Amino acid sequence: MHPLAVSLFDFVDGHGGRDAKVNAVYSVDEGVEAVTITLTTSAPQHPAYPILPSEPLAVFFYPEHPPIVVPLRRDFPPSPHSYGLPVEMKTSAEMSLCIDDRPWDDACGDYSGPEIIYRIHRWLDRTATGEINDALQAPDLAFLPSHVTVMISDEIRRHLTQSGCPPYFVSLRATDTAEKFFEALPPEAIADSPGDGMEWVTYVGISLEAKVENAGAMWRAPTLLGHLRQSIAGPGFDLISDVQKRISEMVEKANSELLRLYESQLIIEVNLANLTAERMESFFLLTDRTIGEVGVGLGLLYPPNTDINASYTRRLPSGDIDQERLDGIHLLQANHVRSFDTAAATFLSGRDCSHDDPLALPCLVLGVGSIGSQVITNLVREGAFTELVLVDDDHLAPHNLVRHTLLSSEVGRSKSSSVAEQLVAIRPDLQCRALHGKFGQNTEQDDLISEFAEAELVLDLTASVGASRSLSDHESRGRAISAFFNPMGNAVVVLAEDKARDHDLSALEAIYYGMIVDDERLEDHLQVPNIAMIGGGQCRATTNRMASSDAAILSGVASKHIGSTAAQDEASVLINHIGKNGSMSSIQLSPKGSPIVEVFGDWTARVSIDVIDKLRMCRTTASPNETGGVLLGIVDHGRRSIEVVVGLPAAPDSTGTPNSFERGVHDLREVIDQARQKTMDQIVYIGEWHTHPDGARVDPSPVDNDQLEGLRSAMLGQQRPIVMLIVGAGETNLILGGDDL
Repeated sequence: MHPLAVSLFDFVDGHGGRDAKVNAVYSVDEGVEAVTITLTTSAPQHPAYPILPSEPLAVFFYPEHPPIVVPLRRDFPPSPHSYGLPVEMKTSAEMSLCIDDRPWDDACGDYSGPEIIYRIHRWLDRTATGEINDALQAPDLAFLPSHVTVMISDEIRRHLTQSGCPPYFVSLRATDTAEKFFEALPPEAIADSPGDGMEWVTYVGISLEAKVENAGAMWRAPTLLGHLRQSIAGPGFDLISDVQKRISEMVEKANSELLRLYESQLIIEVNLANLTAERMESFFLLTDRTIGEVGVGLGLLYPPNTDINASYTRRLPSGDIDQERLDGIHLLQANHVRSFDTAAATFLSGRDCSHDDPLALPCLVLGVGSIGSQVITNLVREGAFTELVLVDDDHLAPHNLVRHTLLSSEVGRSKSSSVAEQLVAIRPDLQCRALHGKFGQNTEQDDLISEFAEAELVLDLTASVGASRSLSDHESRGRAISAFFNPMGNAVVVLAEDKARDHDLSALEAIYYGMIVDDERLEDHLQVPNIAMIGGGQCRATTNRMASSDAAILSGVASKHIGSTAAQDEASVLINHIGKNGSMSSIQLSPKGSPIVEVFGDWTARVSIDVIDKLRMCRTTASPNETGGVLLGIVDHGRRSIEVVVGLPAAPDSTGTPNSFERGVHDLREVIDQARQKTMDQIVYIGEWHTHPDGARVDPSPVDNDQLEGLRSAMLGQQRPIVMLIVGAGETNLILGGDDL
């Protein structure tokens, strides 16, 4: 079975308690399993959405995709942050719950059975209390997004959809080999051939408008022209009649272009006034049949008479709509993105109205997005690097232009290829290669990536937790430095490994979270991002509203810090903040010594000397009495690793004597929740720490062993070992233990 399905079953069956129970386990399809459960919720007496005290659910597990959580109650409310299920899904249910917005590459390492149950509980609680649309999640759209996107300029869009005018013809040019990103151009603007045996498809367009109320799940746009009326339009809107009227107008005004019109296909711009979300949404629907065939189905045209080699002819008066024929005309939904203009730049910017020899080396760059393109361009302009390999799996989109170094002419192209060409144009002496893919996930390119990973320097500019952790596990590579913007867009973080790599990126990530928890100046560092929607029809297609000048300043700081740390042997963590008036403030930490490492089975735990020093200060303050508290850290189930982030001081109701300590619980849950919120839920409870008196060994005492056994039993449900840290006068003992996992 899928390991997450096993994990979920084991947790609910053995440790779910009164909150959850397993009903059944199914093998749905090859490689697909489902576990049905019943969950006890914390729904209030008068919930914002009708969440019941007990909810039946099914969790579907797929080989390479996140689990899908499906409510089994037929009248489950279509609440925000839920999705309409595909027709081919093997369930009678109609929707699924979005329990996690993160990309699966970043989230998969954190997942286990307990984490799935936790996230389902949190989703249900937030929905029941009406807090589901919080600041970390953009409001839902009316319809699910498409895998296809059409980019169109405002000028072409205006001509294409203008009512009462002669038909305006365009062609769609694929901008990548996958043919999922298209640019709309007038046919005469397309000079190159689409390929042997192929022809450009010509389209004419119409625009439809409707009002919808969407207080709940997003649904899929119609896939058949005949379903347009019932799947989108509400009372008072007959979209099929609107299509009929617009095509009739085009036929009347086509004149000498009539034959060309009949042979063209139809692109429909759908503009929805989402009354609930109080915003306009738009997307495209493209027919797979010609205007002539559509006109026949609408009762406007007679089909061609093949006996006399005649084309389509008008029906006067018009006939009845042929619903069966319309049901045979398929629609392809496409996301609608507009070209980058002054208004978009202003909005997306968030405005309401001497490197040295250390960098003269080969370098691997992971990620050339907003910060990556600016940092690498800054360093190349300063003469850094002799060889570069750029790795990125993304294409440039119009909204990227607000902070990216590339130009609008590159929209739709591979970022890595375009940036590589730009860098060589800046410095023709630079050897620069581009790879379109993700580090460690493209077997055809892994050998080359691994070869350059052995270079002296690797820059991780992906802003991806998953990428930096994978890079930490890559043995054959040089020193790595990571740089990224915080979600608020007002700070840059640079994590630089030491040359000996005693503190790799995973260890530095833990130190970084510890700084956030401990330092009051970082209270809002990872809090509510300034989110902007970037295109119609794109679910959670968002970007931070961050001014280009701020991005440029912070990227410059990152570039400068990368240059300076490359000349040093030590590791460092830099957090550089920019104020509203452009003022700068910096917090920097250079980790001491080497982390303490403990291994238990296939699990590994680490704690930095900096964390131990802080606990030793607590020991000194409490002396001669013993003291202690809880440990919080990063748990990565995929990598089987635990990083100790922080040891919280003793709760106020704790009791300590020179030879004993009993930890209290007063306000402890609130303190832990606050630490989790400050780090965007990246850290969790991992165990306990306490001190031993002067002259005592740091081996576990009989009391410690009893506590370990109790903690081990309590943590079995979390499917990970328990961490205990014993701090003595000059020694520290990191203990990692538990049952077979």
